[in-house]
Amino acid sequence: MENRFSPVTKEAVGFAHVPGRHRFRRDGQRLLARAFVWLLFRKAIPLTWRQWTMFKVLTLGQMFNRQFSPFAGASKGNTFENDWLKLIFNATAIANIADNASSSPLTNLEVSLHTGDPGEGGDQTTSESAYGGYSRVAVTRTTGGWTVTANSVSPVANIDFAAASSGTETVTHFAVGTAHTSTGKILYSGTVTPNISVSSGVTPRLTTASAITED
Repeated sequence: MENRFSPVTKEAVGFAHVPGRHRFRRDGQRLLARAFVWLLFRKAIPLTWRQWTMFKVLTLGQMFNRQFSPFAGASKGNTFENDWLKLIFNATAIANIADNASSSPLTNLEVSLHTGDPGEGGDQTTSESAYGGYSRVAVTRTTGGWTVTANSVSPVANIDFAAASSGTETVTHFAVGTAHTSTGKILYSGTVTPNISVSSGVTPRLTTASAITED
């Protein structure tokens, strides 16, 4: 008996935000740094009190970062964030700072799907989808492939993956990396909303509403 199924496309939006999960830690670092400096110059407060309080501030700082410094905490300027995304996704040089590779530059970026968070220490094979027929999708590294504006980048067209010929799984994350196969370096990763339930006949799609944002 022949198996038949109705093909269906399941859409989702991918979203990645930088610094994302680390923003709370960075904001906490800035707040503690300001408290430390404020105490440092409050001569009206007895020295012993200031020393005790500054010690407590530094101790609390360890909760945010083992390398906590009272003068730490920095972020990119908005213009540079946009320039950075254009360099990565459009191969557009940053004047007087960085050029696209002159020898064998990447012409495509490879988008992968994942059934779990690949994490900052992972690569494109980490928790990567493995349904029958799956493969990464190449998106040209130009303005024809990616739109960069207001510190955010989105695909110009929907990113359609191969339809599943077998297997079932749930896609929860996506990544943009450097290799079509094997252990590609992850440049950005983020969540997929809603999660995509993959089974035979399903074509996973990341829509043009997907976005990677620098902040």
